[in-house]
Amino acid sequence: MTADLDAVVAATAEVWVGGRRAGSAVLVDGEHLLTAAHVVQQAVSGQQLMVAFPSASHDLPVDLVPFPKPAQVDLAVLRLRHGEAPADSIGLAARRRMPTRVKVFGYPRAEKVPKGVWRDFDVSGPSTAGTVQLDWRDLGTLPGHSGGPVVDPDGALAGILVEGAQAGRFDRFLPLTTIESVWPALRRPWLFAGEGARSHVQARAAGQRGRLAGGDMFRGRKNALEKVRGWLEDGRSPGRVLVITGQPGAGKSAVLSRAALAAEAAPPVSPHASGVVVHAREADAPMFINAISDAHGLRTPDHAIGLLAALDGLSPEPARLAVMVDALDEAASEADRRTIAGLLVELARLPWLRVVVATRPLAAVEWYEPGGLLSSLGVRDEKAQNLIDLDGPLYRDRQALRDFATALLGQEGVKRPGPPEAAWTGYRRNPEVCERLSALIAAQAGDNFLVAALTADLLSQQDELVDPLAPGFDPDHLPTSVGEALTKYLDLLPSDRKAHLKALLTGLAFAHGAGVSDQLWLRFTAALGYQVSQHDIDMLRDSAATDYLLSTTGKQAGRTTRLFHQALTDQLLQQRSFSDHQAVYRALLARVNDSGGWAHDAYARDHAAEHAARASELGDLLDRTDYLANADIARLAAIVEATPTYDRPPAAVVVRTCTHRAVDLTADQKLALLALTAAHLGLENLRNRFNSARHGLSQPEWAHSLGTPHRTMLGHTRQVNAVAVGTGPDGRRLLASASSDKTVRLWDVDTGRSFGTPLTGHTRQVNAVAFGTGPDGRRLLASASWDMTVRLWDVDAGQPFGTLLTGHTAPVTSVAFESGPNGRKLLASASWDTTIRLWDAGTGRQFGEPLTGHHAPVMAVAFGTGPDGRRLLASAGDDKTIRLWDADTGGPFGRPLTGHTAPVKAVAFGIGPDGRRLLASASSDKRVRLWDVDTGEPFGRPLVGHTAPVTSVAFGTGPDGRPLLASASWDMTVRLWDVANGRQPFGTTLTGHTQ
Repeated sequence: MTADLDAVVAATAEVWVGGRRAGSAVLVDGEHLLTAAHVVQQAVSGQQLMVAFPSASHDLPVDLVPFPKPAQVDLAVLRLRHGEAPADSIGLAARRRMPTRVKVFGYPRAEKVPKGVWRDFDVSGPSTAGTVQLDWRDLGTLPGHSGGPVVDPDGALAGILVEGAQAGRFDRFLPLTTIESVWPALRRPWLFAGEGARSHVQARAAGQRGRLAGGDMFRGRKNALEKVRGWLEDGRSPGRVLVITGQPGAGKSAVLSRAALAAEAAPPVSPHASGVVVHAREADAPMFINAISDAHGLRTPDHAIGLLAALDGLSPEPARLAVMVDALDEAASEADRRTIAGLLVELARLPWLRVVVATRPLAAVEWYEPGGLLSSLGVRDEKAQNLIDLDGPLYRDRQALRDFATALLGQEGVKRPGPPEAAWTGYRRNPEVCERLSALIAAQAGDNFLVAALTADLLSQQDELVDPLAPGFDPDHLPTSVGEALTKYLDLLPSDRKAHLKALLTGLAFAHGAGVSDQLWLRFTAALGYQVSQHDIDMLRDSAATDYLLSTTGKQAGRTTRLFHQALTDQLLQQRSFSDHQAVYRALLARVNDSGGWAHDAYARDHAAEHAARASELGDLLDRTDYLANADIARLAAIVEATPTYDRPPAAVVVRTCTHRAVDLTADQKLALLALTAAHLGLENLRNRFNSARHGLSQPEWAHSLGTPHRTMLGHTRQVNAVAVGTGPDGRRLLASASSDKTVRLWDVDTGRSFGTPLTGHTRQVNAVAFGTGPDGRRLLASASWDMTVRLWDVDAGQPFGTLLTGHTAPVTSVAFESGPNGRKLLASASWDTTIRLWDAGTGRQFGEPLTGHHAPVMAVAFGTGPDGRRLLASAGDDKTIRLWDADTGGPFGRPLTGHTAPVKAVAFGIGPDGRRLLASASSDKRVRLWDVDTGEPFGRPLVGHTAPVTSVAFGTGPDGRPLLASASWDMTVRLWDVANGRQPFGTTLTGHTQ
């Protein structure tokens, strides 16, 4: 345990009833203590109730606090009768998930001199009357422990002890969730997740980049803060993410942090309302998933879909929860950023959640382009109601910037303002000069609080006051950017100190995550060719500007340091060469060797992949088997995904394939998994390499093939019913997917990442999607749903297009696009109402009368070409037939195609040998059939091989341009067929799907 157990002891009191020690109690705020009801039950007969703290010289009288309604659990709340407690209260656990191990403290009645006794327990699980069972590890509790604190590994209160059973070797405690349901006045803190999250938020909320100077520098931003407060407190769910954005240094973190701490301190907007704040710098998706799971008391799932499914299944609906994420743009990788952004959009749909995010737009020109970060968070343009643009006219606050600069110049309210002979004392004595200078600083900073902070803080620590009215003053000497501010700060230093400081800051710019130790900091700096020492680091930490240059966590041996703002990192790295990244990577490897290997170097394990990717050395790193045995495979896979395909070694394919199965494995188990995966993929050399590094008894020598390595796209929360491939902006290849979760999603085919936000609007499951072209060449997507409607979407904008297409009287099962007469863009839809309808995709009007002829639900439609270039439409029905239609006239073409012995589920047009026009059909009879479109006759024998209903077919081209047909089945396989070579199977059966 890393907890401060002395603080727990100080907050724990003996409970005395009628002059007899009856049990224990724990202080949870300035005047209230929790204990077990049976400890104080004798007090109801008039006996005096007292508590005794270890630090108090005398016992203190207390009174019982009545509950709003009768309690059905063993709980009592005591209030100190006279004033505040003589000790600090215990911290309450913010996590709602039960810890696996706890400690219990209390004062056994048998102790003559009460010193208290600790006991350790394993948490077994829920028990009766709202309690949780604790299993003995060695010894159990003693009479007198009842009412004492049960604390988690961080020393935070998880509940109070209420009973035990020596015969069964178990005890029970009341968890905080039960306690707050009985006594709503209990206020649990918000959960803060991410490296140094609470410290980060407290500093940013006070307008400080560090915590050394102290004081509250935050000024203004009233409109932005009111918008966030209203978003969090609104009784109606907005269903969207509120996004705070702006240039680097605009104050995004400050606004979000100020609003978060204010909301945490304010009375809850509803019973038990709480919040979770995530500092996303270098955060990965699993960390975010774990934080949301913690806040809901859920076991952490393996992936995002598991989390969404768990949340969707919660009943009754949880208490209101605010989810606030800072620095999303600085997440560990592009893949992590996209995953977290997609999760946030989904979370915002849940009625009890209110989601707020602070992020840079990460777009050089067009902030709101489809596929961009803001677009993926649901922000479509600068007028969006879910946007706070701190550089925009509505939320820009130039007076706040001036007030901020004024406060820094005079070090207003700062606990440690610096040398008393420095210029800040002059600005305090001469407020007119201070106001004039702060106005110029704000003007030059261009709405950038970071630039103003660096400038004003630097001027406050100079020897002499600067007056803008003084002769020779040039306002252009005031910085206008982060780079200028840093340069001017360095220019004021003696040349030797300037060189050393710039070297240290440059070396630190290469650090990832929470930062590096001083030793590794010096290694990085030396690798870049600079000669610095620990003395130089100490001088930097002691300098006046350290609060605006460094962010340090931990103490002494465990201390890590990084630059305080990404803008500083960007500035210092923009002039660095590729060879610098290689030098830093090699320095990291040398440190690993010196420290005894990857198992002993946490920073290297966590961040070597980032360094290797920057240095184009990922292949070298993946060749290091000892690294793979100790690496976080999921994090590594995300970095592999972000690298160009041509730069990936074979080991990268293995890592990508096994990433979801590599969680919580030992090094040897991880190597076994890697060896097995390499065997599955037919990578014999890699299999042998991993086997030779193992110490286990068994080694995989052979495994069945997984086929060609494939990518899994995760995001839908229920089954996927259909997919379609099309083209997006800039020729980007897109995949559309339709799901029973009522959404349509777009994916970038080349990266496997989500493109834009989910398309929502359908009220039932979505059955089908199809890409097409609308007016003026606009890229469209059509979706068909069980809600009996068809919707059109503008692919580039990610927005609905035109009107909702209604008319079907039963679920719509399929859609297809085609060009009709006079350049009209046609859309066909099939339905369980036994009809097919044609629509003008540009106007949304129905084209002609519904096509009738099927005697059962129509399951699929497809456009193709018939004799003389005639436009045809094919339809597949549950009546076991396929019908062809003249798309221009709407009349039947030929006779129905019969032969299947079960419902027909799919049709597709294609080209066969010698340019023959073919139609393929898939059926629940487990067969695929080919038809000659011109004659309406079967083309060859049925294609047999699937062992369950066949649900989809598609034509394509294989090696040497040969025509292929793909078929998908409920037997969980995809099969390829050589259309030209006797309709024989082509290659191996494709496996991997699990449903």
